[in-house]
Amino acid sequence: MFEINVAIIAGLALALGVAILTFKSEMKKLPAFRSPLLKPALLAVAAFLAFKADQHVSAVLLFVLGAFYALKIDGFNFLGLVYTARALPHIILKQNRKLVEICDLALQKDCRAPILFAMGANSALELQEFDKCLNYSNRIILLLADKPNGYYLRGMAQFYLKNFETSLNDLNKAIALDPAQEAAYKFERARIKYLMKNYEDALLDVTNFTASPLYAGRNKYLADAFKAQTLHCLCRSDEALSLIENTLAFGKQVSIDEYNQFIAIQIEILVSLGKWQDLIEVTSKEIVSQPFSYLFIFRALAYSCLGEIEKAEADLNTQDSPNYSSPDWQPVALAVKAYICLKRNLLADALAVAKQALDLNSELRLPQLMYAYCLIKNEKSADAKVLIDDLLKLAPNDGDANQLLSLIYEISGEEKKKLDCLVLVKKYGHSSLFD
Repeated sequence: MFEINVAIIAGLALALGVAILTFKSEMKKLPAFRSPLLKPALLAVAAFLAFKADQHVSAVLLFVLGAFYALKIDGFNFLGLVYTARALPHIILKQNRKLVEICDLALQKDCRAPILFAMGANSALELQEFDKCLNYSNRIILLLADKPNGYYLRGMAQFYLKNFETSLNDLNKAIALDPAQEAAYKFERARIKYLMKNYEDALLDVTNFTASPLYAGRNKYLADAFKAQTLHCLCRSDEALSLIENTLAFGKQVSIDEYNQFIAIQIEILVSLGKWQDLIEVTSKEIVSQPFSYLFIFRALAYSCLGEIEKAEADLNTQDSPNYSSPDWQPVALAVKAYICLKRNLLADALAVAKQALDLNSELRLPQLMYAYCLIKNEKSADAKVLIDDLLKLAPNDGDANQLLSLIYEISGEEKKKLDCLVLVKKYGHSSLFD
């Protein structure tokens, strides 16, 4: 009964090795739980594999030994161990939906298994089921109020539910409970502060993260992208651009989507600085490997600003083709088209196209600015001022908006107000789109 042949031992060893590596990678997301749970979790995996190999006595012995260790962990009871063991194959196979279903069942019972709910909360985040993440996190806090993970996970759920103040409070609690993980938590906290437009504090938090050992590989890319965007919002765009260029020199260490987000930030900064030739070089380089719609659109904008209208129109025609078009970028494409109309002195056409862009998405900055500029060019400065005033309420340091406001005051003969606007333009910088 206790004999196990060599093939079964080799198979179990291989399977257990894979399970250990997978499980360890998952546990890294939850540092506060990693150490105490590792032994019972691996014993549970070994028990499961032994059972599958028809080594039932060995499976029972391994499970009982795992149970002995697990029940010594804070927050666990026997029912919690049962549900955790049931969930382990789905954790190892990264089956988020199955794991969430088990957590939903466990939540209805007196199931005390903090690590199970922590894993479930992570899965719920990946599935974008933030209310479930909130429920699991609350159970973790109920079981382990003096541990940081429940607060951290609840904070992330609140973040995605746009409850920023509550999210900030939870992350502050996690930092207070686990100073050793302060840098990682502060990176997440920086994202919340950024969305609350508290850019100075966001910069402090992400800078703290960049001084930690976690600042390497993919994390370096993500942190640098975030820091660059924050510097840009603080009107320190030259620093932001330098940071991006230095990071890109290390080569791609992120997914293609994350890399494209990085390039999109670089493009946004180049536009804000009016570095049109640099923008053409960046977009042309990226178009070779990934001819995405937004690359053609921003290269068209750069060409039009440099007076190369035919090239600009060719790029807009390319991005309108079935191979390259993207509905998400149509408002920006229309704003660029309106700018080309202005360059050709087709003022009424420019206004009509800019209005189309604004109607598609009234929250995008470029369509807002372009419509205001077209209104000014069509001698409708009063309407343009209403739009610009609203924009400046949200972003008082917008150099381009202040540039347009200075044009309005020039037209109305209000020299003092015009000069005040130009002082702000010089302070915050501008793209030269509306010179």
